[in-house]
Amino acid sequence: MGEMCTGAKSGDPSQPWQLALKNTKERLQHLYTSILHTDLDIILPEYNESLKVHRIVLAMSSPVFESMLMGPLAVRNELKLYGDSSQAIHKLLDHMYMDDMDLESVELALEVYAAAHKYQLEAAMNCCSQMLHDSPDDVMSAKCVNFLKKETLKNLLQEQNLTVTSEVVLLNAVIDWGKAQLQRRGEEYSGSALREEIEDLLKEVRFLTISCEEFIDKVIDTEVLSHTECINILKAIRGANCPDSFNTSKVRRGPRLEDLPKASLQTDSVYLRKKIYRASDNFVFVGTVESDKNIYIYHMEANREGTINIVNCAGDVLGSATSQNNVFTFRQPVALKRGMPYDIKFAFKSKTVLSSNSEEETVFDITVEDVTITYEKDCDIDLQLYFSKQ
Repeated sequence: MGEMCTGAKSGDPSQPWQLALKNTKERLQHLYTSILHTDLDIILPEYNESLKVHRIVLAMSSPVFESMLMGPLAVRNELKLYGDSSQAIHKLLDHMYMDDMDLESVELALEVYAAAHKYQLEAAMNCCSQMLHDSPDDVMSAKCVNFLKKETLKNLLQEQNLTVTSEVVLLNAVIDWGKAQLQRRGEEYSGSALREEIEDLLKEVRFLTISCEEFIDKVIDTEVLSHTECINILKAIRGANCPDSFNTSKVRRGPRLEDLPKASLQTDSVYLRKKIYRASDNFVFVGTVESDKNIYIYHMEANREGTINIVNCAGDVLGSATSQNNVFTFRQPVALKRGMPYDIKFAFKSKTVLSSNSEEETVFDITVEDVTITYEKDCDIDLQLYFSKQ
């Protein structure tokens, strides 16, 4: 048990520490950093480490800790915790005492998330989820995912704010996790053994949000699905009923429109009616866009209804989207590489006359959240790009 302490945050060492602190948060922080009045040692056997804490703080933060520390079967002076990283426990204590947690890396966020899930610390899980939301592809590609327990990984896949550029990222993470479990147990690898290991997790993968092209290119070769399953899922992607054993959601895990940075590709110049476009089903060139960083484009908005194609310099269509109330949502985020020009082409729902400003200065830059996008405009269509950095 810690001893009496005076003079916290005070120039007068004789002043009681309670009087020098303004609120409960500051007092808890002082108890944590000074180890004053501690009544429990957390032992981390794998790290040969001991941490002095207050059992009431742990018990009021976690129902799991409460069952360990309170009641007739409670541990007395020591609580041994196995299977948790030292860093993760330190971060959880920071959160329990100070309602604060600084996560320096994706790997650490996953370690803390796993420990928070284990001890039912939902507020700490939410803090981790925010970082996982900010770097989704990095999270699911991190090797430390392979050390998560199945229930923790399943819970992560069910996170409402988990966003990825493609569901294939999650599928690959599940496959890598399954292979790691077989290897850890020393079991011989086989397709059937892997499938059995990841069966429950496959139900969390939203195959119907994957395009047919991406499914053929990146899913079939994984060989975790049977030939019949692949055919049935491809049919379902095209509109048929999905097999009951798979996730039927068609909601892509992309970020919400309001959460994305927006670049407004529009000018106030007076358009010269030099070129006249008359379009029905044919695509017309609208402009060229270029970014100084790698970005993903999720949505566009335009002042006209129709279909937008984003085309690379080789003429390949990287993404196509048809408007709903002037909003164009791409089935998969369109990746634009830094310094490369991409053409935006437009097909209108009805016969349309467009004016051109080809004799005016139409090249302009816009900077949003340290991403600079250059746009060379060719006609009077105003666009909004909703994007994220790669």
